[in-house]
Amino acid sequence: MRRPPRGAFAALATLAVVTAVAALLLATLRRGAPGLLSAVEGRARPGADGVPEIALELRAGEYVPNVIHARGGAPLRLRITRGDGHACADRLLVPDLGTAAELAPGGTTEVALPAARAGEYLFTCGSRMVKGVLLFE
Repeated sequence: MRRPPRGAFAALATLAVVTAVAALLLATLRRGAPGLLSAVEGRARPGADGVPEIALELRAGEYVPNVIHARGGAPLRLRITRGDGHACADRLLVPDLGTAAELAPGGTTEVALPAARAGEYLFTCGSRMVKGVLLFE
């Protein structure tokens, strides 16, 4: 019986690994981020200076709250307390509003968001794994 060349085994092994990684990645993306699997809602309230604001905590791999209701057409201030030591928790991104902010480890960071039209805006951690949504109404 003739054996297949070694290169064929290497190619099949590589194909199997790539297929397994792709399947795992797709399954993870379909499940969504942990922060979106359990919605915790919050509503922005006027701060001392009249600018709507809301306090968020980043802990155990999720933002709390992770669904934020705010008034459309007005700026919004987020007060984010970072209790999570994960490297991805060091930034907050709101791509559709052009916002990227560094978050202080073990502290609270204020992030000013510009006035936005009514709609939904995704916010994430630096590696886009921990997610939430801003609902400007």
